[in-house]
Amino acid sequence: DYSMEVDARVVVLPEKGAEYGIVARRDDKDYYQFVVTASGYYGAWKSVGGEWTTLVDWFKSDAIKQGANVVNRLGIDCRGSAMRFYANGTLLVEVEDESFPSGQIGLVAGSFKDGGGVHIAFDNVVVYEVE
Repeated sequence: DYSMEVDARVVVLPEKGAEYGIVARRDDKDYYQFVVTASGYYGAWKSVGGEWTTLVDWFKSDAIKQGANVVNRLGIDCRGSAMRFYANGTLLVEVEDESFPSGQIGLVAGSFKDGGGVHIAFDNVVVYEVE
């Protein structure tokens, strides 16, 4: 069980938008992914053998700063089967899923289909064990 926080900033924002976030409990093929967009949306998914399942469909939040060159502090809190997702200190949503009880952490960035290149700067990563 752990919590992770990271500052993320969109350096280059493609015309069709960008998404960026945290990968949790990753093994060779399977993992959870929590992402936000430069337009203020967030969502969460799990990938099992390359097949995606939606945990939290896209939802807009005023807690997410929009656009380029703004910093969003993203967080994830993983305790047992519960995962809490945060933006700038605000709890966005909590989900329960028992598929992956452990695994590695990571960061993710991308643009939308045919959207062009994206450049996301990640900084101030903090990971700590929770009880």
